[in-house]
Amino acid sequence: MEHNTPHHVRELVQQLKSELEQADVADPEKRERLERLVENIDGRLEGHLEEDHQQELVDELREEAVEFEVEHPEIAGAIRSLLNFLSSIGI
Repeated sequence: MEHNTPHHVRELVQQLKSELEQADVADPEKRERLERLVENIDGRLEGHLEEDHQQELVDELREEAVEFEVEHPEIAGAIRSLLNFLSSIGI
């Protein structure tokens, strides 16, 4: 099944936002860092991801997935879903 790429990425970002809103993240710095990352992704969706920023984005997402894995597996799962999709489209 082919996905409408921008639409599917937006769905995954929305899923991540929803998980973040529902989670009780005790560390406000962690929450703020992930919120900024999600907003950054949203902003980049308005245009296309510039090639020089793609790897940086993927690296940041991977770091956040590891950070949230133990205490917030739902958030980590949403991040990994987004990473998997980005990988499937060559990012």
